[in-house]
Amino acid sequence: MYVCPFCNREFDTLMYLKKHFKRHNISFCPYCKKYYKKPLEHYAKKGTRDERHLILYYLSTNLYKNHKPNSKLFKKASDITKELVLKDEEDRN
Repeated sequence: MYVCPFCNREFDTLMYLKKHFKRHNISFCPYCKKYYKKPLEHYAKKGTRDERHLILYYLSTNLYKNHKPNSKLFKKASDITKELVLKDEEDRN
């Protein structure tokens, strides 16, 4: 299961989560409890130290057409997002 970090709604696939994620105001960081003018920069900067922010970065990158994600950071974010979901599923079984 893939869980939305904003509303905790569960999705069967990452694609559905990404589509759903577009509905949220990503300017608000649910972990820092603050609004940011450049949320992608905030998530990328915090994502180097915090996996939760890295997941937000990964989910947010598809919302900006002109944004070219940092390839190393994006790859790491993708791997961690998938890894955490697998761990969560194993814990449930």
